[in-house]
Amino acid sequence: QVEISQRVENLLRALFIKSWQSEPHQQQQNYAERYIQTLKRRVTTVMDRTGAPPAMWLLCAQYVCFLMNHSYNKTIGSVPLQALTGTTVDISPLLRFHFWQQVYYYQEAGAFPSTSREGLGHFVGISEHVGPVMTFKVLTADTNKVIYRSVLRPATDADPNLRAASLGGEGDDDDDDDIANGDVSKGSAPVTTTTEDDPEPLTDLGDLVGRSFLLDE
Repeated sequence: QVEISQRVENLLRALFIKSWQSEPHQQQQNYAERYIQTLKRRVTTVMDRTGAPPAMWLLCAQYVCFLMNHSYNKTIGSVPLQALTGTTVDISPLLRFHFWQQVYYYQEAGAFPSTSREGLGHFVGISEHVGPVMTFKVLTADTNKVIYRSVLRPATDADPNLRAASLGGEGDDDDDDDIANGDVSKGSAPVTTTTEDDPEPLTDLGDLVGRSFLLDE
């Protein structure tokens, strides 16, 4: 109903755009419907391969759309964006990270030496309207917010940032359990806890003789 509303009709008239609608219950007449199914299938594949949670479906759909617009399309015999603009597209941002890859991003340094210069997050897309070409969208691990950063690197075991990982909110519970159980495989010392028995209550008034008391003023 929105597509045939008076407001849309006025907009189409102002831009000299011809209006067309498919028949009810005949989705095959709309070419976009079939491509939406292709998009959904590819989004599902990317999320399956990367292990991204279901809540990331919209960010993944935006990433896949960016990928499809910058990739060769056999139907039109060209790259979609190149066919639209006539300019060769730059695929460099697509070669740096993959969706839901764990990364370290640069953050403003805080008070030395309390905070790390890197934060932990996940790569969730490529920026099209913020920063230069190599600007990426990162979902932070501690706040679950999407931020834009051009300075980031993969989070790998070969070059870890243990402080950023510990503050990222991921795996903290498991680490605490390992430490409590005396697991020193991560370089931590076993933690031993001691409990003191509560003193027995006074039952003999004679035990109060010679004791000091704090009284309310």
